[in-house]
Amino acid sequence: MKTNQPFSFMKTALVLFFILNSKAQQIIKNDVVNNSNPNNLNINHFEGKNFQDQKRGVVFIYVIDNEGNTFYGSGFLVNTVSNTFLGVEKQYYILTANHVIPKASEISKLYISFDYELEHQNKRRSSSFITFPIYRIPVLKVSSNIDSDITLLKIDIEPSDVDYPSVNKIFNNAYVLGWTLHPDLGGVNKTNVSHPGGDPKKIFPNAYSIEMKMFKTPSETDALKLYSTDYKFFYSMHANASPEGGSSGSPVFENDSKLVSAVHIANDSKHSISSMLENNWFKKENSFGLMDLLDANKTWVSKVNGGYLNDLIPNESVDFDLEINGESGVNKNMNIDLFFFDNLVDHQKLDNILGA
Repeated sequence: MKTNQPFSFMKTALVLFFILNSKAQQIIKNDVVNNSNPNNLNINHFEGKNFQDQKRGVVFIYVIDNEGNTFYGSGFLVNTVSNTFLGVEKQYYILTANHVIPKASEISKLYISFDYELEHQNKRRSSSFITFPIYRIPVLKVSSNIDSDITLLKIDIEPSDVDYPSVNKIFNNAYVLGWTLHPDLGGVNKTNVSHPGGDPKKIFPNAYSIEMKMFKTPSETDALKLYSTDYKFFYSMHANASPEGGSSGSPVFENDSKLVSAVHIANDSKHSISSMLENNWFKKENSFGLMDLLDANKTWVSKVNGGYLNDLIPNESVDFDLEINGESGVNKNMNIDLFFFDNLVDHQKLDNILGA
């Protein structure tokens, strides 16, 4: 596992200080924070005001391998079609970049946190320790594709498993991100939320000059090259700063709908590069496709909204009957609303509303 590949997740220096045990309650980081581009914006900057719900679905990933090396990246909790019908029997999946997560046999411990951020709009350094919850999770890759660089992790913890905290504790107040398989590529701006350089959560709004290219991700030692393949990737430019090492695996949002359309995987000197979800939608060789897990009942919907995990409710009014239009096949442009409330308003700045 090498760290000199052009879009590798980052290997940490002696900046992070941990209090970790088998159930990992806390992570403590000293005041040497914000090693990424000074132009990067904290998630609680004014530009992040419309993503105060969605940020609760973006996770900081911290990996310790069998040799004691430490690495970090980003990921996000992703919604499923069946979550809306199974009530309290929730499904927990985290999407990230394939290169962020080594082979399970090489991992000693893997931790995630939803809460690694700075409260201030512009603060670059903390005058005191930053303390936030971090939890150890089991490693189970259920869908993985080296070429598209997308991996789906399933979090399945039995109540009797004493090595890990309960899922209720890990995902308390967590937000599951919605997704779309048919993003608008016609110059529509995109937004990224991630942990560049292992820093507290940042937002990269209004990426411009969006274009789509077809290429294959390289091996660990090759430079980034273009290939003629069937995989689809976003190329995008950012006005002031772009995601960087540590942002790998984070979500790329459609600005208007707040749905995830791709996974950020790489940067070169000018661009941010992201892999579209449809690259992994169908089964590839010996790995499940995302459809097998996020839409296990094969409803063929192409867009699912997000929401707070604890607020997911059965919505029996949703009609999943497939509509066949002659030779055109299945109509996949159905939209599901999983929630009674307007998730962009009712839960925005929830802590402020409660006076916390």
